Amino acid sequence: MEAIKVGVITDQTGPLSFMGIANANVAKMVVDEINAQGGLLGRRVDLYLEDSETNDGVAEAKAAKLVQRDNVDLVLGGIYSSTRQAIKGPVIAEAKKLYIYPEQYEGQDYHPLLFCTGPVPAQQLEPFIPWLMRETGTRRFYLPSADYIWPRVMNKKVRELVAASGGEIVGEDYFPMDLMEYARTVEGINSSGAEVVFNTIVPPGLTHSLSCCTTPALRSAGERSSARTSTRTSLTWCQPGTSRASTAASTSTRASATPSAGSFSSATTSGSRATSSSPLEVPAPARTGA
Repeated sequence: MEAIKVGVITDQTGPLSFMGIANANVAKMVVDEINAQGGLLGRRVDLYLEDSETNDGVAEAKAAKLVQRDNVDLVLGGIYSSTRQAIKGPVIAEAKKLYIYPEQYEGQDYHPLLFCTGPVPAQQLEPFIPWLMRETGTRRFYLPSADYIWPRVMNKKVRELVAASGGEIVGEDYFPMDLMEYARTVEGINSSGAEVVFNTIVPPGLTHSLSCCTTPALRSAGERSSARTSTRTSLTWCQPGTSRASTAASTSTRASATPSAGSFSSATTSGSRATSSSPLEVPAPARTGA
């Protein structure tokens, strides 16, 4: 029986390699497990793994190779939304093959041959932003952002939810995805009166630099959080779809929400060191469509 050919395109080198290597390893592990159990519907699965190098042009070329030369039956992969768009052309528009995009994304993309399996902004943010504002008393948000479609759509949803809960956006900036220096941004945040930094900067720009915001407003937010949540002062909301927050004590004086591209979302409201490691309940994302 002929094998099922599965193509996977992921960032094994470049700025997103820390995610892409993990994706590649998981793909190898899953295919090995399927084959060890007799294959899929009795057919062996052959994996065709390609490195997109965190470059959309490379991703498009690798997608064309998979469908034209290797004749795979379906393609999975891509992390950035722009990479998904690059892969779609050769796979869907030209070869009419099935494409599965397994990352959180901005929604608004549909095709009979495209399956996006990750959560969209409504699912990630509708239960989270009102909860964060209610539990910490924070009202003023700053949005430092990468300049591409996912952060812009994500921030649109943040603006809607913050306004509906009586808050305001005190700053919103967009930067090239390869920017590394954020000293001016930190200065702007510190002078804005922001209580929450909702950060959609992506690698390689996602560094510790945004964690040094120490304005009185941010310290006050941390103190309010500490008073309201006696168990701890650092709340991290990880892996959209889970219903519990992981626990991490912190001494930093800021409030920050960071949904990194395609991997996780987090929020931190920090004051003094936590006194307990008991996790707090975080509402589960709503089961709404894209």
